[in-house]
Amino acid sequence: MAKAEEKRRHILQSAEQLLASRGLADITLDEVAKQAGYSKGGVTHYFPNKNVLLLSLADMLNQDYLDRIEARRSKEQIEIGSWSRGMVDVSDHDLHSSSVVNVALVAGALASKEVSESVSDSFRLIQQKMTSDGYDPVLATIIRLAIDGLYYSELFNASPLDDELRGAVLERVRSWTFQPME
Repeated sequence: MAKAEEKRRHILQSAEQLLASRGLADITLDEVAKQAGYSKGGVTHYFPNKNVLLLSLADMLNQDYLDRIEARRSKEQIEIGSWSRGMVDVSDHDLHSSSVVNVALVAGALASKEVSESVSDSFRLIQQKMTSDGYDPVLATIIRLAIDGLYYSELFNASPLDDELRGAVLERVRSWTFQPME
């Protein structure tokens, strides 16, 4: 990775840490610069305003999510449903560890057309990957919607499930990815 790309990624990771600890509304480019250990000018060289930073962060988080799914999928012994199982496993991990960042990302999507479009593009790609994963595309869509629902219940604190029930739901959903097409 080139030095400029490393610096850019470090700034984004610093912004992610701030989002996780303070939320979207309260962070500024000055604070991101301080968190990253750079001057504000060093940050604005890559991200001229908060919206560009947020869009870049959304893109980075979406790509990291997809990369983690692909890494998990590549370890599967059974090809059919492997991408979907990867998504279930990565989502299970995320639901335990990074819901604050996800809340900030959703808030950014609501506040910015560009961030919203980036998130929508990611959802379309996930839908396409799941419905072409070698098992019933309707079941794949139901699984995606179930995972989305788990995220949203956490994100909006809309009666989130306790760990035991969420784990049981995810295990049931994961088992559906082995269902052959009828």
